[in-house]
Amino acid sequence: MKTITHLLSVIMIALLLAAGLAACSPGTSTPPPVPPTDLEQPARQVLENFLVSLHLGRYEEAYHFFGGSYEMMIAQNPLIDPQDHATLLQNACTTNGFLCLQWQSIELEQTISETEFVFTVQFQQSDGSLFVLGPCCGATETEFPPLSSFSFRVSPGPDGTLLVMDMVPYMP
Repeated sequence: MKTITHLLSVIMIALLLAAGLAACSPGTSTPPPVPPTDLEQPARQVLENFLVSLHLGRYEEAYHFFGGSYEMMIAQNPLIDPQDHATLLQNACTTNGFLCLQWQSIELEQTISETEFVFTVQFQQSDGSLFVLGPCCGATETEFPPLSSFSFRVSPGPDGTLLVMDMVPYMP
């Protein structure tokens, strides 16, 4: 009985101290930063691997990191087997207007859930300068403002493996 009374006294003192410290701390208008989840770094690594594989022409490697749609690539390459993802990625980068450039920076843009992330990627041109996608197809800069940052989602595929869900920029 004495042990239970002692334990209750310790708990009450701890609660009173915690309440007192909370009352003394200044109020904050912004919530504390959210710590990175355990999967943020692996998600970033999957994105880096995908982009590097495309840039270096390692299409057999690249398709293992991609879980997005091949629909546009299939439409652009009707003579290629729709299940031949490596060749579809190769044509995307070498023939069809997808820009498989070296990435310059990758920053976390948004944590959607513990397993889904959005990263902002900037690419570089062959001379090392920042890549900027300008207006296309007769549009003005007002109609199509230049873009230098591109969003990429990374989320689990059907088997739970983290995959990149968005393709690199496209310029027809």
